[in-house]
Amino acid sequence: MGILFFGQSLLAISTLGPFWFACIARFFVGLGGKNISLSRITYSSDWFVGQELAFAFALATGISRLGSISAMALSPNLYKWTQSLSFTFWFADIFVLLSCICGLAAILIDQHVVNKTKYVRSQKSFKEISLSDIKDLGIGYWLIMITIGTWYLSFNCFVYISNKYAQDRFGLSLIEAGYLAVLLCES
Repeated sequence: MGILFFGQSLLAISTLGPFWFACIARFFVGLGGKNISLSRITYSSDWFVGQELAFAFALATGISRLGSISAMALSPNLYKWTQSLSFTFWFADIFVLLSCICGLAAILIDQHVVNKTKYVRSQKSFKEISLSDIKDLGIGYWLIMITIGTWYLSFNCFVYISNKYAQDRFGLSLIEAGYLAVLLCES
């Protein structure tokens, strides 16, 4: 959580500096966001099983997508109204801070429940993984990985050009084309 907040704060500061600084800041935002996703999965797997686990994953993913859609729809308008990229990033930083506070509250609640109920998380034994284990992965695994990789590659290429394409093809404004891209890509 802290890495994400740090990265978003750097990103807001980067509006006053060089582009390479914004790239470094975005690296930290991505790093923090992926850690939060992993933490969400870990917490869910500690507390839910079976269909409840599937529902918890689906609900968490749906809420995160709703957040992405909201941010993608709100940010261009916020910039349009204020004409300040810095303000837009700082506004987003407030939501990241709110998210961090909620995450810390969830950790405290989780610890309280664990201490109060004497709940013992399963101490699953995991074998140590090494790079040589890659040879043991079956063809089915590799076909799934290739399918996912090629799908994301082709889909992300579309996402990157969709805004400009919608402006040129359908005569939409920058904001309207952004809404279209959000509807197509994040829903």
